[in-house]
Amino acid sequence: MKKVQAIILSLLMIFTTFSVEASASSSEEMRAAWISTVYNMDWPSTKNNQAQQKKEYIDLLDKLKGSGINTVVVQVRPKGDAIYKSSINPWSEYLTGTQGKDPGYDPLPFLIQEAHNRGMEFHAWFNPYRVTTDTTDLNRLSSNHPARKHPDWVLEHNNGKYKALAYNPGLPEVRQHIVDSVSEVVKNYDVDGVHFDDYFYRDGMNDNATYNKYGNGMSKSDWRRENVNSLLREVKASIKNINPNVEFGVSPAGIWRNKSSDATGSDTRGQESYSDHFADTRAWIRQGLVDYVVPQIYWPIGNSAADYSKLVSWWANEVKGSNVDLYIGQGVYKRGQADYSYQDVAGEIKQQVSLNRKYSTIKGSMYFSARDIVNNSQLQNDMKELYSSPSNQPKWIKENNNWYLIKSNGSRASNEWVLVNGKWYRFESSGRMLENQWFKDYNGTWYWLKSGGAMASNEWVSLSGTWYRFESSGRMLEHQWFKDYNGTWYWLKSGGAMASNEWVLVGGKWYRFEPSGRMLENQWFKDYNGWYWLKSGGAMASNETLIINGITYKFLQDGRLV
Repeated sequence: MKKVQAIILSLLMIFTTFSVEASASSSEEMRAAWISTVYNMDWPSTKNNQAQQKKEYIDLLDKLKGSGINTVVVQVRPKGDAIYKSSINPWSEYLTGTQGKDPGYDPLPFLIQEAHNRGMEFHAWFNPYRVTTDTTDLNRLSSNHPARKHPDWVLEHNNGKYKALAYNPGLPEVRQHIVDSVSEVVKNYDVDGVHFDDYFYRDGMNDNATYNKYGNGMSKSDWRRENVNSLLREVKASIKNINPNVEFGVSPAGIWRNKSSDATGSDTRGQESYSDHFADTRAWIRQGLVDYVVPQIYWPIGNSAADYSKLVSWWANEVKGSNVDLYIGQGVYKRGQADYSYQDVAGEIKQQVSLNRKYSTIKGSMYFSARDIVNNSQLQNDMKELYSSPSNQPKWIKENNNWYLIKSNGSRASNEWVLVNGKWYRFESSGRMLENQWFKDYNGTWYWLKSGGAMASNEWVSLSGTWYRFESSGRMLEHQWFKDYNGTWYWLKSGGAMASNEWVLVGGKWYRFEPSGRMLENQWFKDYNGWYWLKSGGAMASNETLIINGITYKFLQDGRLV
């Protein structure tokens, strides 16, 4: 992990630490579990029951934490829908049983906070293209589903024994919709990462019309691969523009290309992501389109068609010299399946993790899926043994009333940001933790380090009687509008102070703000000079005649009512 998990014991409080700028070492290991919401596979098992859904999630996290898991990858957009409050996608049916039905709460802040409370990273998992799993009837979607509003965006494909629908990867408007969906989550929620799975082009898609329009002389296969590349490129750029600390990763199929197709491919005989899903993972790595890659190597060691040991060796070599982290996707769900030469998943996983650790470029594991960990007592015991040493063991020290952090390699945190139990801390070049003070980075962005050192994030902070707003990345807002969850607008002036009990000129128009900072709109305001009208959107009426509640009013250039 680039934000590397650790456990810190200081003053009877347990923290988990991540370093943004330090590269991972062998002691800084990703230990992740996928939590599927599609089909209610891992969570939630109950619908229309907020209390039970929360309890179930807490129990699941506690069991995963007890098994050594330090990261959860939670499916937040399983079928073009949302398990969070979205203005783009409808509520997921897996919360209530009915797509588009409000569950009565927003689960995502709770899911994230509970993970952070346990020192676990939270990666938001999106299925970028999937719309349905077992139907081609758009009328079965909620009325506000984008696919129902834009039927020209979707294509039919084969999904096992069913026909299903997916977004057309070749359409620019589809790519923008996916970028917007991801951006909405990164802007509004404190996620540590964004994660895509392996569903790209699906079998049976007929996109000839799209290719004829946008192919631009490329072969159809290359054009398809470039469509996927473009999506990843645009998604990553959007994420980093909002919050550069949020990681972006993809979990493709375990085989890029077989050696029979490409001499530089793996010594395997299986479905290729390159030609079957049109996912060119080599290009992703070489072009830096992702921060991490998680090939799904769900075969055992010694499998005749796709030997786990051969594949991890191939992937370990593939990322050498790149800035892309490699985690291995491991299948803990295949117990007793016919394609396995073993029955004991737990024993196989022990061997696989031991093998992974022999490669310096393999930074950890992701397990599919969470329920198969918590339902396998032997696997839980073996994972506790495998992960008996925390992935990091730095510690806090206090000297001359200042706090310092000793990292796992024995050095002090210095001139860097460090994530501790879901909160960011800043250390100056001397190693001193900053608190109760401002920090300005090389981009000119201002941050506030609160009492105790935690960076202000996604919150209002009052300093010397003046309010400031900080986005989830910690950036102080200035010279811009901010809209809260109630739909109230505020203006953050140059320097960041919230406009309060004053008139402010923005874009050539005057706006009035209450002492609370709320922008007035659709209402009268009276000061010692007279009466003013604040129109819809907040702009002051000026040099115009308006009909308000059936009565005609005239306003002077300075806004005063005649």
